[in-house]
Amino acid sequence: MLVVTVLLLSVTVVPDISGFVALATDRIELDQIEASKLVQRALFRRWSADPRSRPVRRPDLRTEVRPRLDRLTVDMLEAIKAAERARALPSCERKLTWAAFRVSARRDLDRPHRAGLHRALGSFCEGQLVSW
Repeated sequence: MLVVTVLLLSVTVVPDISGFVALATDRIELDQIEASKLVQRALFRRWSADPRSRPVRRPDLRTEVRPRLDRLTVDMLEAIKAAERARALPSCERKLTWAAFRVSARRDLDRPHRAGLHRALGSFCEGQLVSW
């Protein structure tokens, strides 16, 4: 999740891509950043309480993390653009909620990551605040 956190903080580096609606992207990006903070704080609390639970190895920022973040940034922006019509549908919140539950179960997310996923998706649906 730490990689995702850095990704979300770096999204603003990529200029307007494919005619994006910048305001929607900004709202989604802010939700992503807040979600990352939520998860980071929970992980730091966990690691402080149990130092053995800390990751054993730190990935190299320049050779491992940055290239991955660059690819993920473009992928995320393109995915938001591709979902533009679906985000405007009245069924968006229901479908997003169902998809989030499936992802959470499939990836066996722990409590901090489930909370982060919920927070990250708060503004995804146009004109609706996802409140599950």
